[in-house]
Amino acid sequence: ALGDPSRLKIIKLILLNGNNLCVGMIAHKLEISQPAISQHLKILKNAGLVEAERMGFHIHYRVKKDALDNYGINITELLKKIELKYKQNENCEYKDESDKCNELNK
Repeated sequence: ALGDPSRLKIIKLILLNGNNLCVGMIAHKLEISQPAISQHLKILKNAGLVEAERMGFHIHYRVKKDALDNYGINITELLKKIELKYKQNENCEYKDESDKCNELNK
């Protein structure tokens, strides 16, 4: 579930925004369509990494920090790795082919 860069960005965004965001806000901040965000959140929810709570017309998502702990994932380290990965890719001439960027940065 965390192998997709968009899902990593979603996890990071939720954690950095009080661990409580709705689909619309996530889509707006990441500039990704709401249906795509919903699909990513469904995968994260099925993996047990996020939980959802209906608040009026919106569904808000939270990262289940205990689930990350169970996987042996340190949140602070995860956020640092995500930040480093995207900083490296920003400087890559192969932006649309992130695999090439990752190979170059090894």
